[in-house]
Amino acid sequence: MVLIISKDLEPSTDKVIDWLRYLGKPFRRINGTDLLDPAHAPTLQVVSSQADMHFNGKVRAALSEITAVWYRRDGTKPPDTRAIASLQTASYYPDIVHHLGQENTIAKKALFVLLATSTRILGNFGKSSVNKIEVLITAQQLGLDVPATLITRSKKELQEFLDIHGPLITKALWESPGITIQEDKTTNYTSYTEEITPDILTALPEEFFYSLFQEKLDKELDLRVFYLDGKCYAMAIFSQMNQQTKIDFRKYANNRNVPYLLPENIQHLIVQLMQAMQLNTGSLDFVKTRSGRYVFLEVNPVGQYDMTSVPCNYQLDKKIAQYLSHHA
Repeated sequence: MVLIISKDLEPSTDKVIDWLRYLGKPFRRINGTDLLDPAHAPTLQVVSSQADMHFNGKVRAALSEITAVWYRRDGTKPPDTRAIASLQTASYYPDIVHHLGQENTIAKKALFVLLATSTRILGNFGKSSVNKIEVLITAQQLGLDVPATLITRSKKELQEFLDIHGPLITKALWESPGITIQEDKTTNYTSYTEEITPDILTALPEEFFYSLFQEKLDKELDLRVFYLDGKCYAMAIFSQMNQQTKIDFRKYANNRNVPYLLPENIQHLIVQLMQAMQLNTGSLDFVKTRSGRYVFLEVNPVGQYDMTSVPCNYQLDKKIAQYLSHHA
């Protein structure tokens, strides 16, 4: 049986399930929020002779029946506090909620550890997000070209870096989902990559919160690469043909996207990087510059792949289902 751990409203998961049905492979899907629902939640047991678990629900699944796991994503939510609603006015109520949240977190991690010891897993439970700078350092040490990077709180340091490396961009240090502000109406602010213009530099105070700055690359193409168990599926994004997407192609526009064959040495370095990060799947971003550099930017272990699969006809949903079926 294939176990799929995903989240609500995740259409790429639905597509893989369609292929599993077509291939006749048994599966059980459980969303991250289901792990907190008594009707679906797993039960774990560790005794002297063995460790075991089973999932509850209409389709029960024991550890011995699970042969492959796809950790797609893991939507979570705060613990159910209805049982302690009478304590809401108590001063210690936030501490109890925090305690229950931590208990849920540890139970979930225990489940993941148990699955990892017994089954073939696509994805990495412990690395649904990664430290951008850690990955950048690892990539640089392996021989990948990376952008000149500065993390600082100092305007003076920033100016000196700009004097050496020329025009700069800035982006979030972490995978920020953005900021939601609720006033008269709800406003969502998304964090994109932005250029440091002279006006922005002038407006900066002498000291600010930690920020990430990188050299502004002279792009020819943006490249999105989906990695699946040693193979690279690359797509070229003609982002420079549209003013809206020149700095950050995620400001999506109707750009041309085509399949792209990466040089063999770049593919080899990607495999080395993903192995070093203990990832067997993920989406990587590169830039090909006009001078011919292939510059690695970052990797998202649970990043989108449909945006690569559909324009390039890679049928990645089918390939993921086949990978899972091979171990089912």
